[in-house]
Amino acid sequence: MGIRLYDYPLLALSVFLIIGIVGSWKHSGIFFGTLLFLALGLGRMALHSRHYPHSNSPICSTWICTSAQRTDDVKYECLCSSPQHPLGTIIEWKQDYPPELQKPFLATLKPFKSLGTFNLAKWKGSKGISGSLSRLEHYRAQEKLLNAIRGRDLDKSLPRRFRFLIQRKLDASFSGNVRGFLYAITTGDKSKLSRSIKKTFSHAGVAHLLAVSGYHVGLICFVPALFLNSKRRLVRIAAAIISIALAWMFVAICKWPSSGIRAASMISMYALCKGIRFSISGIQIWSIALTGIILWNPVLASDTGAQLSFSAVLAILLFLRITAESGRRSTIYRGIGVPIIAQLGTSFISIPVFKLFPLLFWPFNIVAQLSMAALGLLLSIWGFSHAFVPLHPVAGYCTNLISDFINFQLDGLIRLQQQIPFAIDMEHRPHWIWLALSALYFVSALWLIEYPHQKKAIFIRITAMSMIMAPWGFIAPELGREVPASSSSIGTHSMEISVP
Repeated sequence: MGIRLYDYPLLALSVFLIIGIVGSWKHSGIFFGTLLFLALGLGRMALHSRHYPHSNSPICSTWICTSAQRTDDVKYECLCSSPQHPLGTIIEWKQDYPPELQKPFLATLKPFKSLGTFNLAKWKGSKGISGSLSRLEHYRAQEKLLNAIRGRDLDKSLPRRFRFLIQRKLDASFSGNVRGFLYAITTGDKSKLSRSIKKTFSHAGVAHLLAVSGYHVGLICFVPALFLNSKRRLVRIAAAIISIALAWMFVAICKWPSSGIRAASMISMYALCKGIRFSISGIQIWSIALTGIILWNPVLASDTGAQLSFSAVLAILLFLRITAESGRRSTIYRGIGVPIIAQLGTSFISIPVFKLFPLLFWPFNIVAQLSMAALGLLLSIWGFSHAFVPLHPVAGYCTNLISDFINFQLDGLIRLQQQIPFAIDMEHRPHWIWLALSALYFVSALWLIEYPHQKKAIFIRITAMSMIMAPWGFIAPELGREVPASSSSIGTHSMEISVP
């Protein structure tokens, strides 16, 4: 699997961004350091591609496993090595007992098969999982018993205990779609949500609320982050340590989603710099977090979730920098503009992949900002009340309030979808128009940052270019599809008339 820039658009954005903005001489150390990290990241990706070539057929070989971790669906994720994977790779072991560790055995590595439009192999690969391993010989009954006992011992990790504790409390307090929604935003488990709810969120343009991202991690770290601006160094350092610990614990509880890893990396770097009073911009944190994640796991560069997460954050950071000098109106501009900017910055990835354009994404996302903040506050009170027996009546009241709050919004969303369309199909639209619009935004953002006093002229030019591209990207494809159909029908009609 060779490296193609088209497969890793975030690398192109990162290089362009660093050279265009971050590379100011007053931050020359960070500039050259980040370029070095990017070079190391590219080298790491090349090394990874050479050591772990993508395979479309089963590979039979001798394997040695060094660790095994049980997953929720009665499978194991194991770190194993073979002659084809000398440095070790993660595999799935789909038996009810783990493989015997540190002992060679003969097994076949089977690649994942994709059904429909969902690329299962790419999704598993983004998590570093190469395939499913199947042993070619059976264990004896005694070995099954010993390994089953060993498998139970593997379930005692701290994040897993917290996840089971949270899910048990949710099971005892909520039901239906409310429980499924809370499962998704608190533990990253979307399996309890119905397919219709997931589809409704996707068409409404708020599917990102179901994925663990910066918004969720930010809510978890909100309280300690308030103390990062303290004048006392000890308070700042303590707040930074607590923020970092909470961020990574929450990501571990949610099983390390790519968007959560990005958010925890950026929040950790921000908290650390605040704690030691080191000046660094959000865009620099974004660049270093990107290259660090690629160094850690190169396959995340081709993961759709990671691409959407990094692209959305980059678009928002550029927008925040543009509106930084807007004075008192900056808060209004940001509250209204962030949903539009995030959609525009990720259109070149999301629409070609999901083939949908949510028509009402802007009002829904504005309402979602307020709703999620209120829900986060209610969940905090609910969780705190469960920890103390005298506050259990408060927990019961919060349970009813949370259920009514979520049901009201979900029912309203479903009823509204029955009356008006939420999204339009983009199956027959060319992909280049979304790439062009997203690129136009990033170029115009850089342009506005470089020449802040020419905002009106730049806005007029960008609007004109968008209006020129729009007919070719939206209207022309529709006309092209209608012409063959009409000509075909005319030809058929004429032929039927001419037959005696």
